[in-house]
Amino acid sequence: MVAAYFAAYAHRVCIGYVGDYLSSELRFNDPDLLRSLASSMYFYAYAASQLPTGILLDSLGLALYGSIGFAIAAIGSLIVAFAPTITLVLVGRFLIGFGCGAAFISTQKFIARYLPLRLSAIATGAVLVIGNVGSLYAQYPMVFMAKSLGVRVALAHLALYLGIPALMLPILIGKDGEGSFSERLRETLRSIPKIARDKHTIGVLLSMALAYSTILLLQVIVLRDFLIDKLGLSIARASMLATAFSLGLMTGQLTVGILSDRVVKARKPFAAATHAALSISALYLLTQPGSETEAVLVALLMGLGAAGQMVTVPMAREPWPPSLAASSFSIANMSTFVAAALLQNAAPYILRGGHTRWNYPLVAATMVLLNIVGFFAVVFLTRETAKGSRRRGS
Repeated sequence: MVAAYFAAYAHRVCIGYVGDYLSSELRFNDPDLLRSLASSMYFYAYAASQLPTGILLDSLGLALYGSIGFAIAAIGSLIVAFAPTITLVLVGRFLIGFGCGAAFISTQKFIARYLPLRLSAIATGAVLVIGNVGSLYAQYPMVFMAKSLGVRVALAHLALYLGIPALMLPILIGKDGEGSFSERLRETLRSIPKIARDKHTIGVLLSMALAYSTILLLQVIVLRDFLIDKLGLSIARASMLATAFSLGLMTGQLTVGILSDRVVKARKPFAAATHAALSISALYLLTQPGSETEAVLVALLMGLGAAGQMVTVPMAREPWPPSLAASSFSIANMSTFVAAALLQNAAPYILRGGHTRWNYPLVAATMVLLNIVGFFAVVFLTRETAKGSRRRGS
């Protein structure tokens, strides 16, 4: 599951970095449009997969449905890698997004079912660290691979990280869950309307969607191009420096998980602080970096500031029984990737600049506005789950 999530995150980010090379390979003359379309196709498919994936993981079990999802994503990886047209690239990206929808939800199902609640945020943080290793891998290492071995090889090898888990998962986990498939399915379907109408779910949904879509806007598209435009760097050099954001995010997520579970024993302060930090980060897009060193340090701090978003993951599932962990999380996570897809899709049309690749003041204003809404959603709609969830006996 963790290996599949590594690949899922690499797929999520890599088009923003190797999309220029794929565009040249396909002789498509607008690399920014290709990057936007291919990125958003992943997110639309990922979002569409969330609710059915959550329901099927809770009813069919981790081993069976997880294996199916990873196999679909592996096939999509190969289609993208060897596609002769942009149409097939988009088909492959849809399959990748839909199949990868099982990766992170399956880890949350595993954590809820097999680990004590006092490790909930820590375990989630550890999984997210692996995801961000995938993000780092999708940046400079895949750009280097695309330059040296070709973009098709760079994209094709990600199928291994999905195909092997698809084969191994049924062997390692075996049968999981109690009762028949039909019993578990009925229980899950009866519970979904209640979960979806809950004020807490709506608040978490808004926070996840608005924070993560702006994180991805920075990580996948804007930050690398900001460094190219402002410092005159090559794609490879800017990609390497932009990995500082992912390093900060990766470091911060595990740290926040430990603080949330063991020290502060709360989730809401971290979720609210993330929206404030992302709003402050947006202001850097209005400046002219003084040096590469400065840009790297700021990108690192941006990533650290964004790391608190990870607490909304356990917040989404903690109020509900472990048997509904995948479904309850999928409802909130679905909105996250709808918002991410819409923002990625809209970016080339509403955020593109004149003399620069992007209109950075407009990007900054968009990020600030979205995160103000997210901040108030956390404060007024969500409840503290780290304390209240102790009633589940952890």
